[in-house]
Amino acid sequence: MLNAKLTKTKNADFRLKLDAWKNRKAIRKTYKKQKFEHGKAIRSELEKSKSLFNVDKEKLLACIDEFNIFDEEFDQSTKDAKTLNDFLACLPEGSLQILEQGDLDRLFKNEQTKFNAKLQLLQDFVTIVKQECVINSSYFIFFDIPELIVKKKYSRKDYEDIIKIVDKVKTRYLAEKAKQMPDKPLAVVS
Repeated sequence: MLNAKLTKTKNADFRLKLDAWKNRKAIRKTYKKQKFEHGKAIRSELEKSKSLFNVDKEKLLACIDEFNIFDEEFDQSTKDAKTLNDFLACLPEGSLQILEQGDLDRLFKNEQTKFNAKLQLLQDFVTIVKQECVINSSYFIFFDIPELIVKKKYSRKDYEDIIKIVDKVKTRYLAEKAKQMPDKPLAVVS
C-alpha cells in the first residue's frame, strides 16, 4: 500500500530536484554561451593583433636589414680608417715635406711586403701546428705550441706576432667554452 503523504513528499522532493537540474542546465547553457562569446572576442582581438603585427613586420625586417648593412659598413670603415692611420703613421716625420707619388708608392709597397711576409709566417705556422699538434680535426694541444716555437727557432718579432694570434685563439676558445658551460666558472673551463 502506498502512503499518500509519503508519495506526496517524494513527488515534491523529485520536483525540486527536477527544477534544480533545469536551473543547472540553464546556468551551464548560459556559461557555455558566455564562454563562446568570450572566446569569439579573444579570437577577433588576436586576429586584429596579428594583422597589425604583419603590417609592421615588413617595416621591422627592413629596419633590421638596414641596421645590419650599417653595422657592416661601420666595421669596414673603422678598419679602413685604422689601416689609413697606420699607413700615415709610417710616413716620414717631416710634416713640412711634400711627398711625391713615387714616395707614396714605395711606402705602400713596403707595407704590403711586410703584411705578406707576416701572412706567410702565420700560414706556415698554422701548417706546422696542424702537422705536429693536432689531436683530431677539431682539437689541438695548446701546451705543445711554445715548445714548437722554440724548436722551429722563430725570430723575436715573429714570435711576438705568433703569440698575439695564439692568445686571440685561446681567448676565443675560452669564450666559446664558457658559452657552452655557463654554469661553470671560467677557471674550471680553462
